[in-house]
Amino acid sequence: MTEKCIYEVYQYVKSIGAVNSQREFCEQWLCRSECYIRTIRHNGTQPSLDALAACARRLDVYIAELETAGARDADVQSLRIVQDAFSKHISERIYDVEKD
Repeated sequence: MTEKCIYEVYQYVKSIGAVNSQREFCEQWLCRSECYIRTIRHNGTQPSLDALAACARRLDVYIAELETAGARDADVQSLRIVQDAFSKHISERIYDVEKD
């Protein structure tokens, strides 16, 4: 899997209003340059584990913020589903790195 997982997270968080643009997502959720997703897509490379970890941390923070703000349980639950799928992807990537 190349950038698909990261891009799916981006599309989801954008759809719920957590970010307004891909630039914002790259800079604030991935801790990367504004063109990070475009670059990995163009190069056909996978996102770095650092970028994946930064996104996972940001998902944790955002879920906590939603819970504190009293968001609907359905909204929090749907974000947790995204988080679980993303965590699974990270674990698979780590396992692949360790096999090499």
